[in-house]
Parts: sequence; C-alpha cells; structure tokens
Amino acid sequence: MARAPPPRITGISDALAVQGTLTGESETQIFLATENRSPVSITVLRRPGQRPQWGVSWGEIIDSAARPPAPETLRWYRLACSLPAQLPSNANLARDPAERRLAAGDYAYVREALGPCARRITTG
Repeated sequence: MARAPPPRITGISDALAVQGTLTGESETQIFLATENRSPVSITVLRRPGQRPQWGVSWGEIIDSAARPPAPETLRWYRLACSLPAQLPSNANLARDPAERRLAAGDYAYVREALGPCARRITTG
C-alpha cells in the first residue's frame, strides 16, 4: 500500500520552547497547521556542547528521533515552500521573554537549515 503524500502546510498553529535542567539545554515544539488537519510538528533539541538537532513528525506521535526531510523531496518542499519567514508572534505560547526568544531562534534555525524554496520543473 502506498503512503499518502505529506499534507500541505498552511501555517503555524503553536510553538513552545522550554529550558532544560542544564544550562544550554532546551526543547522547542512547533505545531503546524495543515490543509487536511493532519498533525505535523517540528522539534528542536539543544544539548550543551552539541549542535542543535531538529526533525519533523508527520503524525500524531511526536518522535524524538525524527530527522529533517531530505532536500528536494516532497516533504522538504512542503516545509521550505510553505513555512512563513518568521515565527508568528501569536503562535508563540511562551510567556517568559527568554523562552519566546528561544522559540523564535529555533524556528529561524529550522528555516535556515531548510534553505530557500527552489521549485524546479523536471522532465520524466
């Protein structure tokens, strides 16, 4: 049975960043709005002394082992070509200014990692 294509992204529903117990440790969850209301979320994990890790969960379960989509795949296009340039302020659920900045920074990190939307027409 073929897998259904990933849903079209229509925006960002909510985003929340929380600090960890260690300095420099945090987790940000970004919940995306989709055309068919399918759950899609982005998770950014930061650990002291390590590069940030991020991934996308395309379903109900938020997978801590999720990875970014491969470039120029349909999943990559859904994100790179649909996500807004910046995290909308009204989607950021954090009240603490530091956590709001963290969520916005993690979102910017994901956007930068995705790169620009480069739609290409291919043959065959």
